[in-house]
Amino acid sequence: MARSRKQFKSGVYRPFNSQKFGESKCVYRSSFELDFLKWCDQNSKVMDVKYEKVIIPYLCKIDGKMHRYYVDCKIVLKETNGLKTYLIEIKPFNQTLPPKESKRKKKTTIIYEHLAWAKNTSKWDYAKQFCKKHNYRWCILTEKGIYIDDKFFEGKMFGKTK
Repeated sequence: MARSRKQFKSGVYRPFNSQKFGESKCVYRSSFELDFLKWCDQNSKVMDVKYEKVIIPYLCKIDGKMHRYYVDCKIVLKETNGLKTYLIEIKPFNQTLPPKESKRKKKTTIIYEHLAWAKNTSKWDYAKQFCKKHNYRWCILTEKGIYIDDKFFEGKMFGKTK
C-alpha cells in the first residue's frame, strides 16, 4: 500500500491591484504564501510585488555546484523614511532551525532534513550577500513570526484576509 503524502494548498492568485504585481496572476505553493499575497495586495504601504522573479545564483554546500535560487517574493514598502525593498522567503518555522536528531525518526528522514538544511542555508547565505550588495533587507517569514536580517520577531504578521 502506498504511503499518503501531505497535501499542500496551491493554486493561482489573481491580484485585485495587478499594477502592484506587474502581472495578472501568481502561482502559490502553500496557503501561507496565498495569505501573504493577499496581504501584499490589500496593504496600501506595499508599493511593488515581484513574486518569484528574483533569481540568485548560489553554490550549494551539498554538491559544490552552482544553482539558481528563486526567492519567493520581493516587495517594496513605503516606510516613514522612504521606500525600502525586502526579499522574502516563506518557510514553515521548523525549516528555519537546524534539524534535531531523534531516536523516533527514521534514518532517511534525518538525512533528508540535514540535506534540506544545508541546501536552504546555502541559498540564504547568498541571498544575504545579495541583499547587502543591493541595500535590501533579507526576511524569512514563518507562521510564528519573521526573521529580518537574522533577528527573529515573534508574532502573527498578518491575519486571515476576507
